[in-house]
Amino acid sequence: MLQSIRRSVSGLVAQMHRLTAISSNIANAKTAGHKRQSGTFSELLVQALDGSSVPLSSPQARLVHGAEYRPETVISQGDLVPTGRALDIALVGNGFMELSDTREQPVFVRGGSFSLDAAGRLVHSSGAFVPGVTIPPTAQLIDIDAEGGVTYAVDGVVTSGGSLRLVAFVNPAGLVHLGNLVFVPGENSGAPTAGTSVVRQGFLEASNVVLLEEMTSLVRAQRVYQANAAAVRTLDEMWERSTDLRR
Repeated sequence: MLQSIRRSVSGLVAQMHRLTAISSNIANAKTAGHKRQSGTFSELLVQALDGSSVPLSSPQARLVHGAEYRPETVISQGDLVPTGRALDIALVGNGFMELSDTREQPVFVRGGSFSLDAAGRLVHSSGAFVPGVTIPPTAQLIDIDAEGGVTYAVDGVVTSGGSLRLVAFVNPAGLVHLGNLVFVPGENSGAPTAGTSVVRQGFLEASNVVLLEEMTSLVRAQRVYQANAAAVRTLDEMWERSTDLRR
């Protein structure tokens, strides 16, 4: 009886995680650059798994039953929205741009809105900046070519400002989302390698969320959650009656 309750509760928890992912997708459907969260359900056979879903062989690990929901980010191409702003950048392909955060640690984005700080660095809306690129604030014209090369003009003199670092991952779904459309490598993503994405200046990538699909998934998740909740209530009543019989 207790094992049955645990299995039903694990189903409730799994559906809660699924509902959280779907809610985030719906809330960010109009957020430029947002990548939808999806996931898979799997049977839970052991109590402890590491970050790569490998069972842990420890005295604490034991066989149990139930289900779990493993969320992952869907890195698919979103529509490109023209903005006409020179420091808006979008990527075509499955690559990423390498940035440096405030601790000068590498982080990765799919483009976004940038601005120039007082030091001439190209700063992402998250606060991270493009390493190796410097543009004076007095630049009258900024051009970023399809391969990420940056040039600018001051008083008619054209100068190279560096180049964007484009990378790719073997398994982009394994990246860890830190928020603000910023990612870092995870245990399942692999290490960054040279990428071949095409840079589009003056564009932003729209969210890849399809609202109709998300609303359908939301209804399904709610129905499954209700079924699991009903199972828990029924099992709880059966447990109570069996306890009364023992008295």
